[in-house]
Amino acid sequence: LYKDAAMVIPDVRVPRNISERGREQRVTVLFGVPYFLDKMSDTDEQYRFGDSIRYIISSGEKLTNDVAKRFLHRFGIQLRQQFGS
Repeated sequence: LYKDAAMVIPDVRVPRNISERGREQRVTVLFGVPYFLDKMSDTDEQYRFGDSIRYIISSGEKLTNDVAKRFLHRFGIQLRQQFGS
């Protein structure tokens, strides 16, 4: 990891915990697969990312327009697609 960077791995990996831990730990970059990011869009409004998040990267499979739009509508954050490793 880059100097002064930390990796945050929630003890329970359910959609609401990801945004909650991200807010608490002031996460700046999040990686996830489209399926999980889509499930995050279904979480209650009380689960939000903090203002520290800069990028959310979708990888592992094709990000569909539907998932990207639902996520943007729910969180106000545009997903980025990563191809390759």
